Amino acid sequence: MTWFPADSREYALRFWMLLGSIVLLLLSLLLVGAGWSTRIARIGGVWGFVIALGALTLGGTFGAAGLRGFNSPELWWQTKIPAQADLLRETVNQVSEYYTGNDTSASVVIVGLDSPALAWALREHNVQIVDSLDPASAPDIVITPFENNPILVAAYRGQDFNWRQTFLWNVSPVDAWIRWVTLREISYAGESIILWARDDLFLDK
Repeated sequence: MTWFPADSREYALRFWMLLGSIVLLLLSLLLVGAGWSTRIARIGGVWGFVIALGALTLGGTFGAAGLRGFNSPELWWQTKIPAQADLLRETVNQVSEYYTGNDTSASVVIVGLDSPALAWALREHNVQIVDSLDPASAPDIVITPFENNPILVAAYRGQDFNWRQTFLWNVSPVDAWIRWVTLREISYAGESIILWARDDLFLDK
């Protein structure tokens, strides 16, 4: 059901199949109780629910522990989660090691971003946080909001990253909630940033 729009024929077909399976389950328990023993039907039904709920509980435990990763959001997560902090830090380290031989020695300037998480992710580097970039300066790496910057385009190479990610719990429709319950997928709003590396850091320059 989660793969089809709620007003589609495929969705309706699977909805009625789901109801039919529930009716078949109840009918099976009634037939066992009438033809065999109500005690056995009751115990079998209880064991079936225990096994099913136990599997869901085990899956929820993995989710609560964060083992599913950012692709499986949970309700209690905070907003504006840094989605690609590890990838960003790894990229900065690689550029620094490629240019200087040390993965933390390249100069990094963060421009126009109020993000303590970003400063923490790059805590091993010599990071400067400024409101605007000095045109006379030429830091090795510059991190800016996702916007066109003619000054940087002329002398730097840019790569965008999905930085802060906010899941849209309050605006998601009913069918989206069904998809989250079954697949842990929900709509989200993302905030992108750009990592700029100076052109002369690369061998082809």
